[in-house]
Amino acid sequence: MAVNRMSHPQPVPSATAKWWSRRIEYPTHQSNNHGQKQIHQHETITEKSDTEIKTDVLAELRYEPSVSIADIGVLVKDGAVTLNGYATSYSEKWNAVRATKRVAGVRAIADDIVIQLPHSQLRTDGDIAGAAANQLGWFTSIPKGAARVMVSDGWVTLEGEVEWWYQKNGAQEALQSMAGVKGVTNLITIKPNWLRPT
Repeated sequence: MAVNRMSHPQPVPSATAKWWSRRIEYPTHQSNNHGQKQIHQHETITEKSDTEIKTDVLAELRYEPSVSIADIGVLVKDGAVTLNGYATSYSEKWNAVRATKRVAGVRAIADDIVIQLPHSQLRTDGDIAGAAANQLGWFTSIPKGAARVMVSDGWVTLEGEVEWWYQKNGAQEALQSMAGVKGVTNLITIKPNWLRPT
């Protein structure tokens, strides 16, 4: 009986090949006794152990150039990852969490990383607020006055209203690497122009 296999692109792993815990047998087309084609597809999913997940998370953190792996610890229980230790900036903390999200098998993340700013990075809330307002002003994709900034103990809160998701995300990305920032809460809402009153 003739079997014709369809060609399928194979996934390419990022930092480590251990990410791929799923083996897929792609569909095969066979002709039955009545000359009709039948499709058979089988999928086998192998769950990774906590030890394997921890190994993969550590490998991904080493692969992330903005993260100092020496200061960050990783604990895993039932697929839930806890990140602890210290980061020298909010950007480093955010990138550590983002790298962990990329690892297959991670079911949840507890971010217990504490930010310890170097003395040279310390800023008053007033300095951070002024710098953040200027930064948003230079960000041409965000309309002037669309985003408002509040700062408390180095933590920046964004409020306001924009038309698109990329504008909301861009506002946060513009501020999270600023000196003195310990975190960003993005409360900007999305409201397309066609929903605005004329």
